[in-house]
Amino acid sequence: MGNGKGYSYIVDARGNVIYLNPKLNKQDARLKFNATQSRAGKEHWGTVDGHRFCWAKVGDTSYIQCFDGYKTTS
Repeated sequence: MGNGKGYSYIVDARGNVIYLNPKLNKQDARLKFNATQSRAGKEHWGTVDGHRFCWAKVGDTSYIQCFDGYKTTS
C-alpha cells in the first residue's frame, strides 16, 4: 500500500530494488541521479519514509529528494 507519493517497488531476496514503473529500473538513470545529487553537495540518506535512493540538502530544514520522485522536509 502506498501513500500516493513516488512509485511502488519490491525488494527481491538479494536486496535488489525493482520498481513497478519500468522506467525507474534503469540502473544508469539511478547512477546518474546519485552522481548529480552528490555533485550538488547533498548528503545520501538512503531510505526515507519507505522511499529508496534519497538525498538531502541539510540545513535548519533538510530538503529530501528521492530517485522515485518523492520529496519531503525534515
